[in-house]
Amino acid sequence: MGAEQSAEAPAAEDAAATAQSDVASAPSTSPAETTPSAPPAPLAPKAASLTAAEIGELNAADTTNALNELTNWASTSTDADVSTLLEQVCTRVRVLCRDEAECNKCSEAGAAVAVVGAMSAAAQDTAVQLAGLSALVNLCSGATDNTRRALSVDAGAVPAIVTAMTTHATVKDVQHMGCMAIQNICFGEDPPALARRKLSVDSGGVQAVLAAMNSFESLRGAKEVGVITLQLMTYRMPELRQLAIEAGAKAEWLKDSGSTSGSSRRWLFGTFGTSRKNDFLKRSVTSPPRT
Repeated sequence: MGAEQSAEAPAAEDAAATAQSDVASAPSTSPAETTPSAPPAPLAPKAASLTAAEIGELNAADTTNALNELTNWASTSTDADVSTLLEQVCTRVRVLCRDEAECNKCSEAGAAVAVVGAMSAAAQDTAVQLAGLSALVNLCSGATDNTRRALSVDAGAVPAIVTAMTTHATVKDVQHMGCMAIQNICFGEDPPALARRKLSVDSGGVQAVLAAMNSFESLRGAKEVGVITLQLMTYRMPELRQLAIEAGAKAEWLKDSGSTSGSSRRWLFGTFGTSRKNDFLKRSVTSPPRT
């Protein structure tokens, strides 16, 4: 027993010494190393310093660039001014696109992508959604040039419109402007118009319009705007008409009323989404309206 004890004691002492040596040689850690420091706040882009007056003077290319800068900033910034700026620059797109030549410049500069990006970056902000929808309405206006419609669709305009309508289902202005945007996208007799209509239906456009009609059924003009939107989404496409009926649309609403681009088309604007005194204003047009 004594021999065993004398043999174990040095071994235990050696083990303790080794452990102490290991501890001493282990790299020390500091709070700064174990707790990463917060990343620096993102630098505000040049567009963040624009005033409302300056935004109102931007040309098509600068407007699009500013919107892209602000959208990128919005993804990392908590600055409350971001949404206000996004709304103002989307509104600038809307105003520029009231003029045919300027609208073409906006489209060529990538305004549709920029607007859809802004709507995605501020999905919960009603003002940004309304400004974005208004910009898309004007970008997709015009009787003959379907290039702008195609670029808007490629940018993701249709799901952005439906998302805005479903997210802000209780806001009548968003519902009205969303219907107008769908109408303008579905407008036309060109073969791609059929694909645009199908995309609008497949993306949930019928359900969004029906929900708006139900939510605002007591508001004069809501049914008329909704019916016209449903007619355009299903025009000359029996399979889409059937899908709309299955979703809850009435068959009599979906009867083709003639060409989508002829003078027989009537656009109805009323208290559904506007502050006009009349219940709704009818006017014959040969092209989709601008806002």
